Amino acid sequence: MAGTTSASVTDTYGAFLIGTYCALMLYGLVLHQSYHYYRVYAADARWIKALVTVTLILETIVTALNMNAAFQAHNITEALDFSYLVSARNTAATVADSFMTAVLIYSLQRSRTGIKRTDSMINVLVLYAINTGLLISAFNVLCLIFGFVFPQSFTYIAVDLVASRLYANSLHCAPESE
Repeated sequence: MAGTTSASVTDTYGAFLIGTYCALMLYGLVLHQSYHYYRVYAADARWIKALVTVTLILETIVTALNMNAAFQAHNITEALDFSYLVSARNTAATVADSFMTAVLIYSLQRSRTGIKRTDSMINVLVLYAINTGLLISAFNVLCLIFGFVFPQSFTYIAVDLVASRLYANSLHCAPESE
């Protein structure tokens, strides 16, 4: 019995810790993207700068909370009962991301003018929408699958930690894709 409990805690805590480390790497990318944005796009509108700043602050807070949670393993088994909530959230996120990507692509396709340069820019935006939406949706689907297949481990949370960082990374890529 003790071996089973130990393996369960090892599986859950190990997955959570690996997810936290991967999320920390993506947070480092957000820091780099923010620094690069402030240096290169100093003339951007204030609302865009505010969006980048707020995103950076929120990502910092979430990262600090995730690191804190990673070091509080004594409450880890209590959280296992909530895997269905994460799965439900990821189902909704996957549907929403797919829908938003489809609407964005449809809107961009309808914006074609027949002018070669404009249509070329629209092609780039469509490709960007597909790449970012598809990547985030793929991670949400993985989280959903892991939540159903391995509900007694934190594998789904490890994937979710990475997926949630991808939103900020995608947002920070947008100004640089102009």
